[in-house]
Amino acid sequence: MKNKLGSALLVFTVALTFCNCEKNADLLGNWRTLSSLNARGRGGATCFVIDNKAYIVGGEGYYKTIEYYKETWQFNPDTRSWTEFDTVPCAKGRRNGAGFAVKGKGYYGTGYGKDAVYFNDFYEFDPTAESGSQWHVTDTFPGGKITGTISFAIDDIGYVGTGYTKELGASNTFYSYNPENADGEKWTLVENINAAKRQGGSVFIIDGRAYIFGGVNNGYGVEDLERFNPAEPKGDYRWFKISQDLYDDYRKKDELIRQNAVAFSINGHGYICCGSSVSGGAKNDTWEYVPFYGSEGRGKWIKVASFEGANRNNACGFVLNNSAYVMCGQNGRSESSYYDDVWCFDPTQDYDDKKYK
Repeated sequence: MKNKLGSALLVFTVALTFCNCEKNADLLGNWRTLSSLNARGRGGATCFVIDNKAYIVGGEGYYKTIEYYKETWQFNPDTRSWTEFDTVPCAKGRRNGAGFAVKGKGYYGTGYGKDAVYFNDFYEFDPTAESGSQWHVTDTFPGGKITGTISFAIDDIGYVGTGYTKELGASNTFYSYNPENADGEKWTLVENINAAKRQGGSVFIIDGRAYIFGGVNNGYGVEDLERFNPAEPKGDYRWFKISQDLYDDYRKKDELIRQNAVAFSINGHGYICCGSSVSGGAKNDTWEYVPFYGSEGRGKWIKVASFEGANRNNACGFVLNNSAYVMCGQNGRSESSYYDDVWCFDPTQDYDDKKYK
């Protein structure tokens, strides 16, 4: 009996080995590490891009105790250097806030901070303003005090939705922000996402459409991929459910399900990487989404080269000059679990094992 059991375990172990044998050398895409953030490592920071420079705001870190930040840092891809700008004029720092850029200005707000406080305040950032006046208060987010939202901008309009509120739990509401509207009238309610409520979801933009993916609701991973097209009239086709079947080829079973992942788009394809499973295990795999692929036009996912830094969630991502940047993030809540590194990803390059660019 022992021999039979040992043989079965050996076969099972070999099967697992062969099922997980994909290595970066066999996959397309290449990662390089760059200059680290000139500040403490952090998770849950927010990024946006203005005039081909990236800005990282806020986040959570650790120095003797958990800290919540309200700093603003600019990354210049030409010099690979960091410059500190004004801090957000909020009373408390925060993590997992919402952020986007519209018409040369950045917007940041909501989130979660010290003493389990949730926020609904919002701020406008002008990098060209004189020092001391780069941030200004703007209209409060009307969806309540919330964290873990999805945020993005399309055609000079910002969008913030889903997330988690202390009073109501996970949310499926969405609001648009128009900076041209009068004070007190900048936010407008958009139709609720045509899918499950969620927090910690991700979004990438392709051809003026937002693709909303993942997150968690009531302890379960959200399985669907939703497409939002603001150019469509209000109604069923503004939100389009691409797939919710966990077990077809498109879903790749449970490999894709995650929360607090990084998402970005390059050359008309979307990408997600890192994040964590519903049980909390941090990931490093990277997936490419090809839209409108196949006879049904649902698109497909392709596994590409895995992120080469430490596994992490709550990282920050942005795209400059057709290269993606993934930075910071965390894998726990001790000092060594918060990262300050910066990685650059080119999906068109063949993989090689050089780490530095």
